[in-house]
Amino acid sequence: DRNCRMRKEYNSERFTHRYRPPAPATSSCNQTRKPKRLRKPWKSSIAARCLCLFAAALVVINLFYLGAKPIAVGLFVAPWDKVAHFTVFSLITALLSFGSRQRIPITIVLAVALIGGLDEIHQSILPGREADVWDFLTDVAAAVCTTYLLQRVGLQTHEEKESARN
Repeated sequence: DRNCRMRKEYNSERFTHRYRPPAPATSSCNQTRKPKRLRKPWKSSIAARCLCLFAAALVVINLFYLGAKPIAVGLFVAPWDKVAHFTVFSLITALLSFGSRQRIPITIVLAVALIGGLDEIHQSILPGREADVWDFLTDVAAAVCTTYLLQRVGLQTHEEKESARN
């Protein structure tokens, strides 16, 4: 009985104050267990996160490298260039989000906006290319929309798992 009481005190002091309120004292020896934390959809192994960050770096490098090639001058016509910008910058945002486990989403949006701004500056100095404010705004919109969607999907998945668990 003394051993049981000591386990309850240890569990109530060490674990439950961080995760849930202490369980009411009962006559039987029920150990208070630390509840399992729910995994977020983007929380994965360190290898997968590093792979996402590496893929994001490759996309950014190719954006600047291939954007400097002469074939890039007129690759997309007027309405479709915004779709291309939105797609590429959404991909960069998603890869950075998965790679960083979405710790601080505003920094991801700011980083993608910086990449978009540098891309437009880079285009302005290339022959046959021109910088466009609407391209930059499309890049920022892609970052904001993708971050918002990933946050919503992560919250819904987390809430669904928790409600299914209860």
